[in-house]
Amino acid sequence: MAQAADTILENFEAAASAGPIDDVNLIEERIDTGLQALMDAYEPKFRLDSLPFDKVADTYQIEVQTPLPQLDTAGGKAYAAHHLMQPELAVYAIICDPKHPYRHYALSALKNVRHAQGVSLVEAATARISFLNESRQVLILTRPRGTRLSERLQEGMKLNEHQIIDLVLRPITEILLAMHEKQVSHGRIHPDNIYIEDRALLGECFSEPSGLSQHYLYEPVERALCDPISKGSATEKTDAYALAMLAYELLYGLEPLRKIPKDDYLRLIIEKGTYHLLSLNREFSEQFTDFFRGTLTENKQERWGLEQIRNWLSGKRYNLIHPSLPSEATRPFTINEREYYSRRALALGISKQWAQLAKDLRTSKLDRWLETSIHSSDSAEMAEKVIRNCGGENSRNERHNNEMNAKLIAVLDPTGPLRVKDIAFNVDGIGTSLANYLMRNRQLELNLLMESIEYDLPSFWSDMAGSMTKTPATTNTLWRLGQLRSQLRLKGIGYGIERALYDLNAGLVCQSPLLMPYHIATSEEVLHTLDALAQSHRNHSLLDRHIAAFVASKIELSKEISFDNLSRLPNLKNNPELQVLRILSMAQEKCGKPRLQGLSTWAAMRLELLIDHINNRALRKKLKSNLKKAAQTGLISYVLAVLIENTYTRDDYSGFSKATAIYQHNLQRIEALQNPKTLAYMSRELGGRFATFCAYMILGITCYILLNQYYL
Repeated sequence: MAQAADTILENFEAAASAGPIDDVNLIEERIDTGLQALMDAYEPKFRLDSLPFDKVADTYQIEVQTPLPQLDTAGGKAYAAHHLMQPELAVYAIICDPKHPYRHYALSALKNVRHAQGVSLVEAATARISFLNESRQVLILTRPRGTRLSERLQEGMKLNEHQIIDLVLRPITEILLAMHEKQVSHGRIHPDNIYIEDRALLGECFSEPSGLSQHYLYEPVERALCDPISKGSATEKTDAYALAMLAYELLYGLEPLRKIPKDDYLRLIIEKGTYHLLSLNREFSEQFTDFFRGTLTENKQERWGLEQIRNWLSGKRYNLIHPSLPSEATRPFTINEREYYSRRALALGISKQWAQLAKDLRTSKLDRWLETSIHSSDSAEMAEKVIRNCGGENSRNERHNNEMNAKLIAVLDPTGPLRVKDIAFNVDGIGTSLANYLMRNRQLELNLLMESIEYDLPSFWSDMAGSMTKTPATTNTLWRLGQLRSQLRLKGIGYGIERALYDLNAGLVCQSPLLMPYHIATSEEVLHTLDALAQSHRNHSLLDRHIAAFVASKIELSKEISFDNLSRLPNLKNNPELQVLRILSMAQEKCGKPRLQGLSTWAAMRLELLIDHINNRALRKKLKSNLKKAAQTGLISYVLAVLIENTYTRDDYSGFSKATAIYQHNLQRIEALQNPKTLAYMSRELGGRFATFCAYMILGITCYILLNQYYL
């Protein structure tokens, strides 16, 4: 009986292999699609080695053997350079770090805008660097003349008030006003970036995120409280504040303040105010009193801008009143054995004692203090609402505590930065923060930043701040964050945290390890570079979350990729590499359909592997035979159509399902036949039937003999 079962199984397999297609064999043939030969014969028009080493725009030569460390910045390394046709031009080069988002808008706005009192941007372009064997963004800048102001101060240089105004403040204000006309602020005004010859000359501000290397003493409190990478865009008022601190250092020096730890300094200026701290035991001259009172204020709305400074330099006097102390409350708010007399001081206290104060704040009657001592019923109502919505008085959930503390800080100090546990950032600094945490693998800070976006802390802060802190940069970031909150929940290719990275950093190049050496800044460059890399990477997958997210960001992809025609093929319908190919094909469409046979052949080779998920051998063979013709078009969409845009792929599922059902039915019958009880039963049945058959045969023969004898 076992032999009978084996025979049934063999017969089933034979039947299953039969079908309407005559050329199907049990052993699948190796199909030569011709893609390898097509790839070998391809010569890309765009060559990765076409750029000469160490040349910028075919005009400037970078002298990579001559570094200029004194001109390095937090965003790049400086090297000597010269003009190939006019060697007398004094220029130098900064090779930018591709992991830092450089100031994209400032580069385009100020390129070739010359000013006698500032380092000017002459050229910004991609160049191949010989000692790196990579392409990088390179800035060509006019070389500063004179000696650093910081060095002159160390040598004991002294300037009187008139010299400070004429030789330093006036020329720097002139260049800041010229930049302001282009809607660009500087953000790097400090003695290390100012040079003195006959008059002051201001150094560059393009190669690093705004304020990254600016010393906290030169930043107003709302920026000094931030992490250096997270300050966001500078404004004319932050530049005005830095000018005032520069003038103060030239007059009186800042060494006593430099010796104070940063946290202590911040606490002092919040409790006393910058003007009071700097004027302690010191009387300012009549000429500088207005200047310091107008610029060294914590109130962003009242702080002077560049226009007021220009008027002051022209001789206008404002007779500003002496600023009052920052203390707001008639009685202190006491928590954790510390007393706070202002909302901003309490906000700082919460940020520095995050875990300790979370529990006490829930039962502290903060709303009563805000209403009775600060006389701010709006703040009181909002504080009570925040505590109630974040779990009430009895919650111990860490996420609720983080959200509550962060929102209470925004209620108490709406002009300050957003603070979540160990990180502090301005809204328009979220992009640079994200890039920094992601590239440096700082997972804890990254999680906190993502949490703050999830519970919509930036929008909450915006509601609290109103129009006080709105700038074009913050408005643009808030708009993008509104879109990103839903996109961050999507796990598909082209979305997630990588998409946020590129949406929030327009000047960041693609961070894919495959493309990083080529400084890819646009989706078109992605396509041409992949086309040039196709021959050497033909056996590598095109699945890359950074490539997908970068291109999706540039083409403003708003819907997750799906394949309706593959809905019945679970191995293909959500295949991430197919999604990457779809995104690249959409980018190719938007770029005017450049014919990229290398990239399309690479895509076809990847598709050839995916076609193996098709169950029908004949269909697999037919699909693979169409790949070469599609690849020759140079269009990824045509390659994808081989698998996606046809009825055969859809029919494969129903045919395979039917075959599977037949197989399962027959398998159950085989298993039943192999059961000993079934075999015994079938033996008895067969024996009984055989005995009955024999009895009938004998009876028939007997009857025949008897009848034959009777008639004979």
